[in-house]
Amino acid sequence: MHVSSQELVQEIHQILTDREDCCHRTCFSLSLAGKQLDNFVELKNVPELAEGCSIRIVEEMYNVKEAKSHLRHIQDILRSTEPIDAYLGREQMSLSFVNAVTQNSLLSPRPPGSVTSIGGIGGGNGSDKSRQDKNGGGNSGGANSSGANSSSGGGANSGASGGGAKSPFEPPDYALPGSHDLPVMPLHPLSLTGKPPICVSNGGLSFSQWHPPPPNRKLHGDFIYVCFLSLEDKVFHITGSPRGFYLNRCTETVFDPRPSQPLLLFHSLVDLCRHLSNGFKRNWDLLLKVRAAKHPIERAPAPYQVYSWLSPILEQTRDSLAKEEWAGGRLGWEEALPGQTREWNEELQCTKELPAKLLANRVIRERASFKANSDLVAAASRAAVAVLDGHVPAINPVDPPTQRMYIWNNLFLSLGYDVKGHYADIGGDSAALAATSADLRGVRAVRNLDHNQLHCLGTVLVDYRGVRVTVQSIVPGLLDKDQEQAVIHGSVDFGKTIVTDEKFSELLQSLHRVLMSKPHSVLDESDKPRLFHTSVECKGIRGSDGRLYFLDLLRLFPPDVAFLADSKDLPLTPSNEELRLPAPFPLQHPHRLATLRPELLQAFAEARGQLPLFNTDVTLTRLSVRFSSDYSSTELQSDVDLLYEASNFLLAHQIPLLIHELATHSTAPADGPALARAFHSHGVNLRYLGFFINRLQTDLSAQKQQQTPNSPAESAAERASVYLFPLAIQQLLVRSIKHIWRRLMAGVEATNLATAVCHLLNCMFSQAPVPQPALFSDELSRVRRKSKKKASPSASSHGNAYLFDQGLAFVQHNSTSFWGCIIEELTNYYHVSSNFEFVNKSIGSLEEFETACSRSLARLYGLNADEQKLASLSKYSLLRSVCVTLGIQLALREYSFDSTKHLTFREDDIVSLFPVVKCVHPKASDAYQLFHIGQQRISAGQLTEGQELICESLNLLTSVYGPVHSDTASCQRLLGRLSYLLGDYGMALQQQQKAVIISEKVFGIDSAQAAADYAHLGLYAFALGQFDNALALMYRCRYLSVLCHGELHPETPTIDSNIGLMLHAVEDLDRSLQYLTSALRINTLLYGPRSLKSALSHHLIARTHSCKADFRAALQAEKECYTIYRERLGEENERTKESFDCITHLTRQAVVFEKRVRDLQAGKKAGGLCPLQIQTPNLSNLLETLNLVNGIFFIQLSSCDLEKIRAHLASIADLQQPEGQAAVTAAADDSSATAAAASAAAVEGEGEDNSAALKQEVLD
Repeated sequence: MHVSSQELVQEIHQILTDREDCCHRTCFSLSLAGKQLDNFVELKNVPELAEGCSIRIVEEMYNVKEAKSHLRHIQDILRSTEPIDAYLGREQMSLSFVNAVTQNSLLSPRPPGSVTSIGGIGGGNGSDKSRQDKNGGGNSGGANSSGANSSSGGGANSGASGGGAKSPFEPPDYALPGSHDLPVMPLHPLSLTGKPPICVSNGGLSFSQWHPPPPNRKLHGDFIYVCFLSLEDKVFHITGSPRGFYLNRCTETVFDPRPSQPLLLFHSLVDLCRHLSNGFKRNWDLLLKVRAAKHPIERAPAPYQVYSWLSPILEQTRDSLAKEEWAGGRLGWEEALPGQTREWNEELQCTKELPAKLLANRVIRERASFKANSDLVAAASRAAVAVLDGHVPAINPVDPPTQRMYIWNNLFLSLGYDVKGHYADIGGDSAALAATSADLRGVRAVRNLDHNQLHCLGTVLVDYRGVRVTVQSIVPGLLDKDQEQAVIHGSVDFGKTIVTDEKFSELLQSLHRVLMSKPHSVLDESDKPRLFHTSVECKGIRGSDGRLYFLDLLRLFPPDVAFLADSKDLPLTPSNEELRLPAPFPLQHPHRLATLRPELLQAFAEARGQLPLFNTDVTLTRLSVRFSSDYSSTELQSDVDLLYEASNFLLAHQIPLLIHELATHSTAPADGPALARAFHSHGVNLRYLGFFINRLQTDLSAQKQQQTPNSPAESAAERASVYLFPLAIQQLLVRSIKHIWRRLMAGVEATNLATAVCHLLNCMFSQAPVPQPALFSDELSRVRRKSKKKASPSASSHGNAYLFDQGLAFVQHNSTSFWGCIIEELTNYYHVSSNFEFVNKSIGSLEEFETACSRSLARLYGLNADEQKLASLSKYSLLRSVCVTLGIQLALREYSFDSTKHLTFREDDIVSLFPVVKCVHPKASDAYQLFHIGQQRISAGQLTEGQELICESLNLLTSVYGPVHSDTASCQRLLGRLSYLLGDYGMALQQQQKAVIISEKVFGIDSAQAAADYAHLGLYAFALGQFDNALALMYRCRYLSVLCHGELHPETPTIDSNIGLMLHAVEDLDRSLQYLTSALRINTLLYGPRSLKSALSHHLIARTHSCKADFRAALQAEKECYTIYRERLGEENERTKESFDCITHLTRQAVVFEKRVRDLQAGKKAGGLCPLQIQTPNLSNLLETLNLVNGIFFIQLSSCDLEKIRAHLASIADLQQPEGQAAVTAAADDSSATAAAASAAAVEGEGEDNSAALKQEVLD
């Protein structure tokens, strides 16, 4: 194995334990020239190390900890081929199915000259030659006759109907156009992964019943006793000792720990088991082969735990090691450290104080910071679950449950309720919940400053079982003295007592400079003015470690006056009527902690001609947009007017800009999280969702009033936003349900959790009447009382106050009352207009809500019945969003939503509840800067240099984050696109495969990002001639996309066009027409019948009809295409001319064909007529069309023109690109001077092209 000199010895140790040939060895050291190497030293710092040296593996003596770790490691290997940890949400493992969908054949070598064919269609007709890819640098692939043949998988022919031999290209039923309510079984193609090899019987390698060793045997070196149950049903008892593992003489009934005769001693437990059992030996080798077949990234853990909302019912197995860990109270590996727990605050602050002068120092600093943060998030999740499950005692047990606080593993935990009435005047529990989110935004803003002397606590928000848990690291010394004594800046009693510190105030000057805030005077209890740079509620604390900590940042950003209608503590009134907010603002809100987002402040400053936010070079004299840091004590009317200007800017500029970008499809969110990111990128909070759809309705009404007869352009613009309504309404539903969920699930007893979740889900989705649930706690109470004569009173006999106190509020709801709460939430919280049909208190079920939504869409957009079905809400999509948002894991099975007799969910369907986490994500600044520079080089046509910079950015990201991270996926995605543009299809396939695996593991297997990555991977597989894999991937892409957002979305016609062209390549013309027709229908609905996308769809349909010799239909479709091109592009445009030539050719062929038909009907010979010329497109032509469909254009340029374009692009390369804008790339071919232009998605991040020193340092 070749290693790098920059690797740590410990990293080499970890690599060796992951290799299949030595993965069963854990207790060893590395030595060079007879000297043991330090695990925490880089190889380049080893004096004796030179080129060509060999580092030897030396087996070491075991201790108790090493022996237990060895047993746990072997158990992990035995189940490493099963996704058990991913489904259970353990060890940061997550799911990935891309290799299962393609049957691990993506990167498999294919025989030279082999082609993909359909049985009886593609072979022997001279079409094989046309399928060779002369530009791909690879071979056309042959169909895998054994792959993707499960009806529950995601393969190419899974679920297909029809008799006889099935084609590997046949689409499954759920991937056909028109599929609305999709099945969920294909989401987890477990049948395609195969059954993993079994090496031991159930629980057959675990602690023996004789473990732990008695004191007298400890004196003989007995560490652990292991029981091995082989596949031959033989029981072996094994002793773990300092020198290894040996077979003892114990039986199930007799304890005799003496070594067996002859002595069987092996350093590895696996070697001993291989010697004892032939079945273990055979299946162990097979297990390693299956393990090695997995992609290395598939086996790597994600930085944060990703949970699946669906899970098969896993078989419970015996695991005595896990039982011992649980019984010992160790809930995380950090508690197994000898005599101590991790000091989270010290780790976080020490990583921040590491040197950052050189690039190597910054990489080490950012890696340590990210590792500490990710470990903190994992520990916080376990802590929150442990607290709410009752594993952790409270430090104030006499207080009410909602006011209790906890300390676990040096973490402080508090619940998201109003403790002791601190928020009683501004919203109570609603304000307390909002304060946690506002505080996290403040922590994120302060951390982005990266100030060495201003510190924040590690903060993680965890939502579990309907309760918000705030997990924070502990300020050193804070628990040893009163809070009043620890605070050196701010107030602990809401402004009654105020303290300041000169040094701390100096540090806050840099903070308010970048947050566009200004200091203000505050009168303390003695009427003495004090200068404050933040709100008095923001506290400064000096820890016992001497560091200055900044806490309680909930009022760091200015308030949003649009939601302060009844504010008493903030009497804000503008100085003139022009600054007043438009009706219906200001609105009432459940709390008064609504604040403006930092993105809005940045956009507002830029709109007024100021410098961008977070620019540390901004001086106070140049920055006039400066908000007051505390409006409760402001005395200047100009501060109030500036606040109203910002709110008016949001309502009059940002929200219309957001609607315009979404309606013109420059930004097309595919699911709820993507829609939230689009809102936040414009500085718009999600509480404006109701105003968003109200504004959409108003704009549509205005367009209809201005629309004149025969104005197709206005009609196209009017319908362009039709896909937004189902997406926004679904997001409104999910967020309203989350608010209700928190109220109803609070305080539910553990014995009633499954009942409560099942009952609430049935109230949401079932069409059958939902009865009052039978509580398991009542059954236990009756059994405890042992009373058969008098039954316990039902929950409904108590009042509402009792129900809420006992955690039984959910039992009073049925479908009607629950949907009444949802409609009330839509009206009172989000202020959705009553003009919508779905805001009606008479709605009592999901079916009625869907019908009302369809009526609203039909009224607004004039949709017919088929179009209403296309735009309707998808029940599985809604169920997925609800489960992911609330943290519910359901059993993997098909659910019936239409039955009026049976409930949709059973209690056994509730598999688990998982925590939903919000945290701060550290950024690798140098990697983002290099990525931005690489994008600029690509935009200037310097593809090679840009590719090198992106590769360096990827290396830095991998060094900081590891191989599995969303930003590494962005780099892999862009590198794959560049390789594809440069004609290296094989490398593009490898890089895109990594991007797909990472997206599945980081975002989830059913995420919109994973679906988009599947589309690119399918395109690259098609370019290599792997038609079977390409179609399997595109079918999976379409399935995931429809599951996320339904069929009515701008991405769907692109996917359907891709599938149609690929089916055309394999000569399945009927199904090709089916997908191309679907693409035309959606393009017509979204872009209008006279759009260029509709014209392209008409052209593709015409070409497919011509290949079927249906010249009349082809001519009709091509005429539609020509008419659109002539109207939109003009007679002289190249596309118009090509369409006209195509019409001429089709007319000629149609005439010939009609004459032949007439002559044959008349019994004449047709020998004198010209033969039909049916032009079947070859692979190169189809690939060119696919590039056109996907927005990739190849333009022929001369060398002179190319140099002029490069010079022009270089002159504007320094201009800042808008975030997320497509970057145009151009590449020159030395032989043909060909430039390639393509869209490359930009990753989020900031950076300027002013870091030549950084670039040179990286390249050196």
